[in-house]
Amino acid sequence: MTRKVDKEEAMVTQVGLLSMQVCVPKGWSNEEISRFARMAVPCGTSNGWQMRKQEEYATPDQERVPCSERTNFVHVLFDA
Repeated sequence: MTRKVDKEEAMVTQVGLLSMQVCVPKGWSNEEISRFARMAVPCGTSNGWQMRKQEEYATPDQERVPCSERTNFVHVLFDA
């Protein structure tokens, strides 16, 4: 069954054993993104989902990759 996706709806785009990716509105804060991730896919580890931070990024905006399919949305990675 295929589910129609609202163009303004945040969504989980990938889920792995210890990682996941979400596609959320560009204007959301890190707290809003983290809250969505925790509610969408509960994590079974003691630390829960943590937004991926990589030291090689020059700015925090590079942790948010623009979505190629939805305008004003970004992809953000989480690790368990």
